[in-house]
This record gives sequence, C-alpha cells and structure tokens, in this order.
Amino acid sequence: MLRAAIALSLFLAPAAFAQDAPSSTTYTLSPKGSDVYVVIRNDESATLSRLGHDHVIYASTFTGTVTWPDADGGACAVDIKVPVSGLRVDPPGLRDKAGLDDRTVDDGDKDKILSNLSGKSQLNADANPFVTFHATSCSGHTGKVVVEGTMSIHGTTQPLKVTMDVQHDADSFTASGSFDTTHTAYGFKPFAATALGPRNQDRLSFAIKVRGTP
Repeated sequence: MLRAAIALSLFLAPAAFAQDAPSSTTYTLSPKGSDVYVVIRNDESATLSRLGHDHVIYASTFTGTVTWPDADGGACAVDIKVPVSGLRVDPPGLRDKAGLDDRTVDDGDKDKILSNLSGKSQLNADANPFVTFHATSCSGHTGKVVVEGTMSIHGTTQPLKVTMDVQHDADSFTASGSFDTTHTAYGFKPFAATALGPRNQDRLSFAIKVRGTP
C-alpha cells in the first residue's frame, strides 16, 4: 500500500508543478505612444568637426510582440522589427527629448543623412532592410528587469543585455530603457563625409519606450 501511494505521488507531481508555473500574456506593440530612437553624435576630434552635428534617428514605425510572465519565474519572449525605410531624422520634439540642442535641420539635409545612413557602408538597407531585437530571458516580471537577447544591425547579430523598467497588467504593457553600443560592434565604421571632414563617433546611444496591448 505504501509503495502504491509513493508511486501515485510521483505520477501526480509533474502535473502539480505544471499548474504552479506562472502564466503569461502576449502583447502586440504599437508605434503609437512609443519612442524608439538612437542618437548619433558628431566626432569633435575631426578636423572639420564644426560642420557636423549630433542627430536623433527615430523609428517612425515598427512591429513587435512581447510575451511576458505574470509572476517571477516565468519565461519571456520579445521580438521587435524596425524597417530601415521607416527611420526619420530629427523629427519635431525629439532633439529636446534626447538632450540635444534646438537647431533646425532642413528637409534637404535630412534626406542626405537618411541616404547616407541607408547606404552600403552604413546600414546597407538593400541587403538588410530591418534592425531586429529578439529576447528569451528576463530576470523578473515587473519593475527593473534585465532582458537578454540579440540585436541585428547591418546583417550582424550581437548579444545584448539591457535593464528595462517594465509595467504591465491585463490591459497594457510598457517597457523603457537605454543602452549604448558601437558601429564597429556591428561590422561597419561610423559615417565620415571625407578624410578630413566631419564624421560620427563610434558610439550609438539607444533609447526605447514601447507600449503594447494584449
């Protein structure tokens, strides 16, 4: 009788553990109410650095989903895809939000910057039309959460670990955070107009605030 009871308890244990596993909610992210951008800074050590400027490159559109645990110990999944064709330079209000000066960039200069950014030596948009982020590990479920995954730029994928401030409930999901990386980490050099002309710093400063609904 004792052996039968032990056998029955072992048989039932996996089901009990499965019932205790934290549930999760899948949210669809929306560009509306979100801010995803990167600050590219002028390299002031260049000979003609005075002709260069810092800029905000903004993702005007993106697609993404987040599957997020409702309690600690659950699995997470994040997938975000940003089309290079949807990038915009210095949209109204973003320079101030990013802590840059209030200079106005005319449309002609914005078009040139986007053309350079999309070119073969930079994002190479013809071959790599998207910047992507994928994650499957998170240290918690709310508040300050370390999210680990990979980011792909210029056809190169690198591991990424970023601390995000996460808030969620049955109706909404928000996550915000920032991190720095470099052009060279993703296999290309910062843009330089000429050998002696203005050029960009290697550093890329990302800021992310995304919102989603179930």
